[in-house]
Amino acid sequence: MLKIIGEHDDFLGRYPSYLQAAIAVLLGCLADARYMEVSGRAILRLCDANRKVLIPQLEFLLDVMEQFFLFSGAVQSTREQISEGVASVAQAVESSQYQMTALSRILQVLEGDFGTRSQQASRLTGIPLREIAADTMRLLGNVANGFRMPEDTLIDLEIEEAVPLTFWTHGDGAVTQTRIVGLVERLTRTFPNDGQILEAACNVMTAGFRELAPGPFVFVAEVVVNFIVAVPLGNPRLDVVMRSMSAFLSSSKSLRMTDETLVTRILNHIWVIVQYMVEPAHDPELAYSLVDAMSILSTLHFELFARLPLPVIAQLLSFSVKCIEAPEGLAKRSGARFFTSLLKFRPKSVQDGETMTRLIRSVLPDLVRALIRNIAGDASRSQLEWLAEPYRRLVQRCPEWRSSTEQALYESDFPSTRVDDATKRRFVLQVARLRGDGKTHSIIKDFWLVCRGMPNGYG
Repeated sequence: MLKIIGEHDDFLGRYPSYLQAAIAVLLGCLADARYMEVSGRAILRLCDANRKVLIPQLEFLLDVMEQFFLFSGAVQSTREQISEGVASVAQAVESSQYQMTALSRILQVLEGDFGTRSQQASRLTGIPLREIAADTMRLLGNVANGFRMPEDTLIDLEIEEAVPLTFWTHGDGAVTQTRIVGLVERLTRTFPNDGQILEAACNVMTAGFRELAPGPFVFVAEVVVNFIVAVPLGNPRLDVVMRSMSAFLSSSKSLRMTDETLVTRILNHIWVIVQYMVEPAHDPELAYSLVDAMSILSTLHFELFARLPLPVIAQLLSFSVKCIEAPEGLAKRSGARFFTSLLKFRPKSVQDGETMTRLIRSVLPDLVRALIRNIAGDASRSQLEWLAEPYRRLVQRCPEWRSSTEQALYESDFPSTRVDDATKRRFVLQVARLRGDGKTHSIIKDFWLVCRGMPNGYG
């Protein structure tokens, strides 16, 4: 029955009195271990779907949350559901001051719970402090999720009492946001190499990336960058941090990142991790995230990318080529996408254009060799489209593509033994004739089939 109540969130939302009665029933079941988890799920669903309707009940919900966290039988999953449900109702409050007050109470519950459980850890429960910290970080992530604006929300840009853009970063709400950041820093610095804590922290930091309006979890770029570069290289979930960085760079928030120092810090941090990894094959997911972030930054802030020391640029470009050479599809895709974005980039000035050409030429022989060896059969059919695109654009942009291609085709360890010199010459002539036209993809596909021993397709 409790599950059915949660599934009727739309109906109950149309009848506030029924909704309040349903919430009361569910809250009353939280103390019973048999019904705790199903009640928690139903409460989260009802709160999330009817957050505006439940605003008058917010104080009551906050009281219940405080009491439930004091209950010794409360399980972590239900604590997370209650936290997110109450936070979603707090998010719907129009008054930013009231919203801040509600969030402060929620944070007080989380901080108090962490303090109490930490004190009891060694004396009573035997639960490792690391696990308690991970629980707290996950709870904060649930609160952050609750404060996300529903996707179907319409923003009235002309509303008179709109939240000032700086309320949460420099206004009255700044204290609360600083408190959130402080809790994240405290837990991640206490356990710098814990993957679970770091992954949960990333959920907190990324919660506001897609938000269209200011909020307590919509952090300024400096906060995000400080979090990213502070993560130790040895953390097992470093790939999650880099994915978070890519998500930030892809969001509208990063488009307003005009501080050159922050951009340079990210680029240098990518270089540091590249040095740490050496080979993309050591961690394909991390390599993918690194090169993905580099793709965004190298085009969005090309002048800063080009301003890096030449040895740094050389190593970043070389790493991207190694991604194309790697056996893992994820790494291949990231490397191909990086060079595609770089070759598609339209420089803002003649100087930038010359710099771009110089960078591409510095890595051209190795890049063409990596692409040709994949086209010659090292790549799978599904990977071929990614790899054909940067090669096609090289043909458009760099006259030297031909000599590099011929050199790669006639290497002694060429991947395929099924193609003769005449076939190789025909491939080069066909590509040259198209001059990088879109039909180049078909020529590449046909050559790949021949190299795989399938001249008539898959038949």
